[in-house]
Amino acid sequence: MRIIVNGQQAFGRAVLEALLDRGEDVVGVYTAPDREGRPPDPLKACADERGIPVFQPKSFRRPEVWEEMRGLEPDLGVMAYVTLFVPEEALNVPKLGTIQYHPSLLPMHKGPSSINWPIIFGESKTGLSIFWPDDGLDTGPILLQKEVEIGPDDTLGSIYFNHLFPMGVEAMLEGVDLVRDGKAPVLAQRERFDKDPGVLRAMVQAWAGMMRKRGYHRFELRQDVGGIYDDVHLDRDRVEEVWRTELPRFDWTDQDSYPPDEVLNAVVTIGTYEGWCRPEDVEIDWHRPSRDVYNLIRGANPQPGAWTRFNGKTLQIFDCGGSNNDEWLFHDNDYFSAEENRDRAGYFPGYISSVDNESFSVWTGKDGLINVRRVRPEGGAKMGAGEFAASVGLKAGHSLG
Repeated sequence: MRIIVNGQQAFGRAVLEALLDRGEDVVGVYTAPDREGRPPDPLKACADERGIPVFQPKSFRRPEVWEEMRGLEPDLGVMAYVTLFVPEEALNVPKLGTIQYHPSLLPMHKGPSSINWPIIFGESKTGLSIFWPDDGLDTGPILLQKEVEIGPDDTLGSIYFNHLFPMGVEAMLEGVDLVRDGKAPVLAQRERFDKDPGVLRAMVQAWAGMMRKRGYHRFELRQDVGGIYDDVHLDRDRVEEVWRTELPRFDWTDQDSYPPDEVLNAVVTIGTYEGWCRPEDVEIDWHRPSRDVYNLIRGANPQPGAWTRFNGKTLQIFDCGGSNNDEWLFHDNDYFSAEENRDRAGYFPGYISSVDNESFSVWTGKDGLINVRRVRPEGGAKMGAGEFAASVGLKAGHSLG
């Protein structure tokens, strides 16, 4: 089977190497254009090493690019981390179509930062999808999916590098095999919930949880939702009605309390979409409960890096959450009453509670604490939080934010 690989970065390279190592016939590689002053993309470097033709169009919207693809006579396209929009005219050039990797359980978390947001939102599960892309944004039918538990100490980095990256490479190979054998499902994103009501309910609960926090996170409702989901013809007024009025009525902590099918269908059909997780989205609000602050920090670790300010300068915070003996330092009234906490010297969200050689602790809202272990000061490199505190004279009673 003649395969073209379209992708970039380390994940694209890993997929290409895995295909080649098992003897697949990769006839061409598409990757992002070179950037002046930057080293070659890892995928391009691998293709060059293996003697595979490399193509680097600035856009896939041009007919000459489609003709170039046709000249390769591909049977299957494999997209492994693609940031340029690829229209259906290019996707349909391979005889058997094109499959793509996306690091979320579609239709939840469409968009470019789909690993960050589930962690930031405090979800306990994420995963990956291999799907058949179309002209929408991560809206095509599902080929296969794999689930990943989000542990209490997981970060963006650990979820990606320990789970979604290696599992994604294997899932792409599995998808190629299914296509070759003529057994590849083409399951509409809506369909998978019809087949598994339990998954439907779990996803809707997660979605409702995000909505409860929408004042804290940038959560984008697709403006063109009616146009993208033509199969159900949802209009934006109906979606907003569900968003604003119907979902808040239900007790999402009660396993027996679920909204009617009409509401479930509307919610799951639109799924969720979040934009890029950018620095402006991850400024720490120390007035939030400690668990929300902790989720924000780990969901932005290592990129884009949650941040606060000290003495007017930016301070990024990375590793955090545990005490020196690795016990959780989440109080939130579990260990101390509000009155007991406020009797403690220096209590106020953002105030430093204590400092030692390894870390420092910060008060949050709801009388909680976050133990900070690794930081990066403005213009500097990452360092231990205790080292940073010593270098700038950070002491109990000082404040962040």
